[in-house]
Amino acid sequence: MHCATVVLEIMTCIQPLKRAAIEGLNYRRWLKFGLLAVAALALASGNAQAAPRSTGTLIVYRAGTGIAGAARTYSFSVDGGPRYKLKPGCYMRFELPAGNHSLRHPFDITLNFGSETQWVQIIPGQTVYFQYTIVPFVGMVFEVADDQVQARETASGCRLQEGAVK
Repeated sequence: MHCATVVLEIMTCIQPLKRAAIEGLNYRRWLKFGLLAVAALALASGNAQAAPRSTGTLIVYRAGTGIAGAARTYSFSVDGGPRYKLKPGCYMRFELPAGNHSLRHPFDITLNFGSETQWVQIIPGQTVYFQYTIVPFVGMVFEVADDQVQARETASGCRLQEGAVK
């Protein structure tokens, strides 16, 4: 509501309160009640603006197809936090503040020769899909999925995996 509308609502409520005071009722108690009612009406009117969403979603997934690495879990961390172990055919969901975030997987001699840090930009209200895939004879693919639509479809076929495993 605009300020002028609220003032008009208050004035409309005050007139009956003045009559109530003349008739011997407690003017201040009724005034307080009237002001609370107007405030509640202003908040419930639906014109109040909701705070903009300042988080986005990161989904890290590992498709369960193929035999390469099927028996192993692979770990990663988000922004230097706890290490998560992602099983084949699963995904993990993270609500993160808008901005740049790091994803890091540790050194693994069987798949690569060094730890790797990737950066992902989170935009408020959007979802980013990050793939963790093992490619035979190539090694690990640990990056933001090139095709986000296809990634969403692939991740939807995976199971949600909860929690950090240290």
